[in-house]
Amino acid sequence: DLDLSADNHVVLFHDKSLHRLAHPSVANNVRHKSSTELTLAQLQSIPLLNSSARITTLSEMLSTFEHDKMLYMLDLKECRDCQSRRAEEQRSHASPCCEALMDAVFRVLATFPRIDISEHIVFSSTQAAALRLVKKQSNGSAKCTRSMDLTFALSSRESILTAVQDA
Repeated sequence: DLDLSADNHVVLFHDKSLHRLAHPSVANNVRHKSSTELTLAQLQSIPLLNSSARITTLSEMLSTFEHDKMLYMLDLKECRDCQSRRAEEQRSHASPCCEALMDAVFRVLATFPRIDISEHIVFSSTQAAALRLVKKQSNGSAKCTRSMDLTFALSSRESILTAVQDA
């Protein structure tokens, strides 16, 4: 899952707040914040529950793995603006924070020339507008699917790609 830190770094972060992940020693006013409310330095300084790991960035993750042999599932979190605009008719266009997340993601991906967006990445989101923005920014080459369409896909590359192609 991808989200933006307050200082516009793309971070891997699933929950809406740090509450489930942060060590109990972390102050409550910090534990109940979202990744978008804290800078990358603040996020990475937070001790996580039962782990020496820290919240990482998309760039760090891509640098860690043999990226030209991987299939990455990048799920775009519902952004701040979209959380307050639940009605589907209000989601016909991507919000400014969705656009900021997409800009940041594509800036990171551009620094990894061995990653072929059309071969190595599947973007998913619950928001159709976010996926349309991905298609636009990738000149139509990105594979995109709604998040719930992948729920029943098996964990193999072939079955995921089939689910994406069928979506």
